[in-house]
Amino acid sequence: MSFKHSHGGHRARLRARFQKAPDSLEDHELLELLLFYAIPQKDTNGMAHDLLNRFGSFRNILNADASQLSVVPGMGEVSSQLFPVVQELISRYLREQLTTRPRKVYDPKYVGGLCLPKFFNKQEEHVYVLALDSNYQIAAEAEIGVGDFNSSPIDIVQFSNFVHKHKPCSIVVAHNHPSGFALPSTEDYRTTDFLQKYVASCGTRLLDHLIFDGRGDFVSLGDSKQMDGKNRFYYEVRQEDLPGSGGVRFIIHERPLVADIMTKDQTLEENP
Repeated sequence: MSFKHSHGGHRARLRARFQKAPDSLEDHELLELLLFYAIPQKDTNGMAHDLLNRFGSFRNILNADASQLSVVPGMGEVSSQLFPVVQELISRYLREQLTTRPRKVYDPKYVGGLCLPKFFNKQEEHVYVLALDSNYQIAAEAEIGVGDFNSSPIDIVQFSNFVHKHKPCSIVVAHNHPSGFALPSTEDYRTTDFLQKYVASCGTRLLDHLIFDGRGDFVSLGDSKQMDGKNRFYYEVRQEDLPGSGGVRFIIHERPLVADIMTKDQTLEENP
């Protein structure tokens, strides 16, 4: 005795529509189709709607971890792992797309694009060091620091071992601000100054320091000409009363910043 579930015809029609015109599917239909492959014999239309209602967008769904996804009714262990797998596939695809051509000049947008997937869905600060070859391709990389939501100490021993092992033509450091904007802090400048001096003593150069936020934006200190201590700034926020309304507004002023340049000895003394 054979059994054919009632959703077979619907699934076949949805697959046929996708093959003919993928962009004709609405958001919930695309999610429904993807869930077919994790849930073979169940109506996934309602789950697709619930996912969009709960997380608000594809991006938020892909950034959710399995424990967050499992809260949605019907999302079991297998289906909750589906979207993290898709996110990892996308990250690797983007990385491969960006590494197809050698380059003769440094392009912060190119290197930043390669780094961007590293910071997807990160709730803590992470620091990476990248070794670049003579064509400004990434030859090696390593994570050298993990912290809390607003700070991350760099493991200087791990950083030193990385530099001496790979002997790169140049180095790029990248880290994220998961709870804020992609704007350099005073500590970011201090770290940049220290690392520049350190890698110079190793016979290479710190080419750039990239700072990412939690939304996919990033700032290049090299591109904005802030690596050498010039053009550095911070934001000063002032609260002002609005006349006659009883309300307030916030005014943001850009102020020049004179960063403290830390030597290797000073850093080691402050961080024994």
